[in-house]
Amino acid sequence: MKRFFTTAVLIALMAIAATVSFKASYYIGDRIFPLPFVRIDVTEDLWFDSDTRSVVSNMTDSTRIHWTLYKHPLFSIIIWPITYVVSLVVGDSLLAMHLVYAANAPITVLLLWWLLGRVGLTVVDRTLLSLLFIVSSSMLFWYSVPETFPFGTNTLLIALHAAISRRPKSVRDYAWQTFASFAALSMTVTNWVSGMIASATAFRLLDRPIRTISELLTGKNGRWLSVRGVAIVTACAFLVAAPISLLQNQLFGEASIFFYPPHLMNSKQFLFDYRFSSPLFRPFVMIFSPIVVGTLETWNGGTRLMADNFMPSTWYGRVALGLWAALLAGGVWSVLRRLRDGTDLEAPARRLAIAASLSLIFMVLLHLIFGYLVFLYVAHTLPYVLSIVALLFLTPARNVARFLTGALIVFALIHNIETLQEAVAFVDTLLPR
Repeated sequence: MKRFFTTAVLIALMAIAATVSFKASYYIGDRIFPLPFVRIDVTEDLWFDSDTRSVVSNMTDSTRIHWTLYKHPLFSIIIWPITYVVSLVVGDSLLAMHLVYAANAPITVLLLWWLLGRVGLTVVDRTLLSLLFIVSSSMLFWYSVPETFPFGTNTLLIALHAAISRRPKSVRDYAWQTFASFAALSMTVTNWVSGMIASATAFRLLDRPIRTISELLTGKNGRWLSVRGVAIVTACAFLVAAPISLLQNQLFGEASIFFYPPHLMNSKQFLFDYRFSSPLFRPFVMIFSPIVVGTLETWNGGTRLMADNFMPSTWYGRVALGLWAALLAGGVWSVLRRLRDGTDLEAPARRLAIAASLSLIFMVLLHLIFGYLVFLYVAHTLPYVLSIVALLFLTPARNVARFLTGALIVFALIHNIETLQEAVAFVDTLLPR
């Protein structure tokens, strides 16, 4: 009976996530990516610097405009066939695109639910955090438009699953770690670092970093075997991804290759550009805005949306931000508590604390120097901030965490929906129906 109830709750949450994604995508509408995409105009980058039109083209047209694959290594060869098959069933490529994104949202819920269950959270706590994801700004603003980041979120959750798995010993274990590293690389090239962190965590290289460094310097064989294991997993992930990328380059028009230096150099234009996004605000956006969207503003002469002011414009948004900040503070406390406790180095919760914290730090440091607007990337920090907060539910402060999360769900939902309405009103003004 208990298993039936748990399954029913999970299915209900997945259905809600799919419905929210699908409804929100039609609420925003297809005006921000009119097709055919023959040239860049005002609609490209309108939605918080996103590449909605080129992503739709990647999903629906195999013949051209796949030039962004140098930073999204295998997006087209993975997502285009799925969209194509769905379009054959429903008879419309844009409807197929909406359905693919709607199907991606419940996968996020499923991966998050399993991850939280593996570290010991109860059904009640997993339900609260899943609902928090569903009402989050990441869901409402990024699972509703064509972008690569929602798929990237799922691959990063897969990497976290790998991080808390047992130390690899068999071929099957190595294959699982390789798949997780490959998945992290497949959607965004910089996400591969999070895949490497997951591998290092699984091989227990990060349990006690100072001791590990000391043992490596003194030549302790066991540690070097672990380093070799991470290197093997990383190399195998590349050796799987590289030929697929070369095949993708042949199958899709105007494609690029993620490991070809001249193509990679295209990313230098996004470095150290602070004209529209303050470097002082960026860490706060990456940590706070995955759940609570900040104040809407415009850039590029008032023709494009931005939300890199992380402070919400409404009083209930500020309440939501305060609740989220309190949960994050509790989560950081629980992480430090786990890291200080050396009695159970094998505990999945401890390894989740390590992998999520280091990956979040990497993401924040990366986007201190990379990207025009960093609200674009918040879906990639979502798995990490939720994981850190989840650890608070494993402490004596569980009931406080439940109360704060329940209140946050209400206030975040109100604020994020109102801000989404404001964003759509801007689109309506710029691109009338």
